[in-house]
Amino acid sequence: MIRNQSFSRRKKPRVLAQVAFILIFLTCAGHTATAMGWWPPKPKTELTEVTAFGSNPGNLKMYIYAPANVPDNQPLVVVLHGCTQNANEYAERTQWNRLAERFGFFLIYPEQQVVNNVLSCFNWFFPADTSRDKGESLSIKQMIDRMKTDHSIDTERVYVTGLSAGGYMAAVMLAVYPEVFAGGAVMAGGPFRCATDAIDAQYRCMKGLTNRTPAQWGDLIRSASDHPGPFPILTVFHGDIDPTVNDQNMTELVEQWTNIHDADLIPDENNLFRGHTHRIYNDTSGRPVVETYHIKGMLHAVSVDPGSDEDQGGTVGAYAEDRDVYSAFYAAKFWGLINP
Repeated sequence: MIRNQSFSRRKKPRVLAQVAFILIFLTCAGHTATAMGWWPPKPKTELTEVTAFGSNPGNLKMYIYAPANVPDNQPLVVVLHGCTQNANEYAERTQWNRLAERFGFFLIYPEQQVVNNVLSCFNWFFPADTSRDKGESLSIKQMIDRMKTDHSIDTERVYVTGLSAGGYMAAVMLAVYPEVFAGGAVMAGGPFRCATDAIDAQYRCMKGLTNRTPAQWGDLIRSASDHPGPFPILTVFHGDIDPTVNDQNMTELVEQWTNIHDADLIPDENNLFRGHTHRIYNDTSGRPVVETYHIKGMLHAVSVDPGSDEDQGGTVGAYAEDRDVYSAFYAAKFWGLINP
């Protein structure tokens, strides 16, 4: 009871800032859903809730998916939903569970609660939730620690991905716990420390108006922990007509992470993949460290490609568009989780 009262006091100063966030997000998100033609019911999938995973200072929920008969020492992927979503819905839209069954890895689905953010967004813009060993970022780290205790996890192959607010929070986790993750995937999100409050998030960062030099972006990650490297690799998917999170955020992400990897901003590969611009940036050793898919004609959504071919999957719905690129599959492929 005492902890709940303390938590409530910690959240109260944020309410007014969140009001502006809510109004603008609903306006932009409404355009996306209207363009897609519907606000569908939230689907259900098979996830298991884990209730005890540490002090949980961010007051998040933890859900997992653990395929049966997985060999020891397998990878782990943390999957973060977007605003107005929950863990089950995002699992259904992206079908990460199906990939986990096929290729043998574990999944964690952190879930936001309305008491923390009325739109169920991860609070990627509050330093109290996005600094090392604090708030929501620490809660997610504690989920990973619990998973390592309960299952045989390859600690060298832990990854994080997310959509929208979950994408921004994925970038947070890569920045504040770089020693934990081998790679990440940001879907319609943006760079670490793009904003430090809800007003800054809505009126500058998400509109693509937060512009720093690559070195300045990189310094934000370097100052987020004492980790000297190596740093996680990153793949980014972003719609070119996203009305909610401007695709300039993808450019800033590339600048931030190429700087961290001491890679230049000239892509080593630049091609069209099913009509979408695809780029890969290598470090000085020639290893691919940053990858981008600029999805033509996509609004604020995760790219899916329903079908039965090996590289197809996902389901169409709110914030999930069929753009012939199954982003979850290609993120996992970039990380090395897809067997040849």
